[in-house]
Amino acid sequence: MLTRLHGYGTALRKTRRTGRSRLSLNIWKKRMPCKVTRDEARKKGMKRFFSGEACPHGHVVQRLVSNGTCITCSKIRLNAWQKKNAKRANDPIPKQKAIDMGLDSYFTNRPCIHGHTASRRVSDSKCRDCIKIKQKKRAAGNRDYANAAIKKWRIANSERIREHETKRRSNIIGTLSRGLTKRLRIAQNGVCAAPWCELDIREKYHLDHINPISKGGLNVDENIQILCPACNLSKGAKDPMEWIKNAK
Repeated sequence: MLTRLHGYGTALRKTRRTGRSRLSLNIWKKRMPCKVTRDEARKKGMKRFFSGEACPHGHVVQRLVSNGTCITCSKIRLNAWQKKNAKRANDPIPKQKAIDMGLDSYFTNRPCIHGHTASRRVSDSKCRDCIKIKQKKRAAGNRDYANAAIKKWRIANSERIREHETKRRSNIIGTLSRGLTKRLRIAQNGVCAAPWCELDIREKYHLDHINPISKGGLNVDENIQILCPACNLSKGAKDPMEWIKNAK
């Protein structure tokens, strides 16, 4: 019987060996993250805290320090507001008004020559959707050009990237113990934790948050697994169950 596993890939492989049809993919539900009170989070400068208790709507997730609302309820309210105010969001913004406001885009609510009803760039009045399509085609045909453009952008926006990383770290709750990577390699038998992947992770590997930080996951040992670089990049910030279903 499996009592403690650090990755659903290991759970899947072991259930296959024993001939069981049920997968041990519900291990995330059994993991209890560390608790941080609202006052402690406020003193440490965090934007989120975890009380371990359900909100009035039954969500056991992180909460915002600013108002104590759980992040799931906040997302539900935001989606409801966006649907209610969808018409307001599509109100036209003339080019001159966008320039006066210091914006880099304006919106006419009229389609471009290719039929895209998207915002337009102030500098040259080009449709944003047309620009994205052109950039994707150019990147697909010339990876060297795309990599050079990305590198150039990162150099020009280094402060913006640093601010984004600082903001992301400020929302992380929890710390990882020393020697975690070594223990995970042993628990995963030295292979990627993805159920369908058998790549070796002794040299090239990524530490992955099973439940993404952006979706309320915590930076604790129980929420970490080792993936090969390809699997981790394909997973991104997706929900683990959603990622598995789409991969199938």
